[in-house]
This record gives sequence, structure tokens and C-alpha cells, in this order.
Amino acid sequence: MERADADDTRGKAYGLVLEDTRTKQSAFLSARIAQRVVRDANVSALPNSRLGMALIGGQVIPVVMLGGASTELIVCELWENLTSGVEPAPADGPTETIAVGGVKVLASGAFHRLDAAHVEFQGESVEALDLAELLDAME
Repeated sequence: MERADADDTRGKAYGLVLEDTRTKQSAFLSARIAQRVVRDANVSALPNSRLGMALIGGQVIPVVMLGGASTELIVCELWENLTSGVEPAPADGPTETIAVGGVKVLASGAFHRLDAAHVEFQGESVEALDLAELLDAME
């Protein structure tokens, strides 16, 4: 896993660059949302659902599978009124813990912010992952 350059903090967004294991597309996930990376967790499919579940730290957590099989889950904390982008606005109120699977962590740290929805990684523009939209599409 590569660590992003953190020397210049102006115009930076902090988080993870992920790769969808199926499509090989990259996405950025803000450190405000991503709480930790868990390796080798067992994900069980939920009948009649596109979600899975995993037991992590003694808690059963819903899992959204973005890509194919992977050994990494990203545990995320989502606010009820989550905004999308590279720097989602923190909100008061209830939160929900979910995990994102089917991804591989390519890098973590500070990334140059190109605009509100993109960071630069290895000279390429990477779009922020919109988990709220993804969850809405699964309902």
C-alpha cells in the first residue's frame, strides 16, 4: 500500500484510494467516512438482498460489495444527511456503520484535491465514492 505525499497540506483531501476488484476503477473515500481497514473478514450473503453482513469487532455490520471477491473491508461511519465529495460535511445526528467490500486499498494519506468531487492519484483524476447514492440505489 502506497502512502500519499503529505508535505503540502493546502488543497489536500485525506482518505483512501480504492480499486474496484472487478472493474479495476479507482475511487476516493474520505477519512471522515473510512474508519478502518479489516482484512480476512468473512462476508455472508443476505437472502434476497444485494447486501452482505460480517462480524467485525463483535458487531454485525452490513456490507456493500462494490466489486468481486477481496480480502479487505473498509468500515465506514455514515451520517444520516451525508454529503458527497472529497470532504463530506460532518453532521450532527445518528450515524450508521457499514463496510465496503470488493475493493483493494491502493493508497492512504493526503491527496491533491482537484475539485469538490475529485482527487489526483498517480497523475489521474479519481472521483469520490458516493456511498449515500450507492445505498439509495440498493434499496
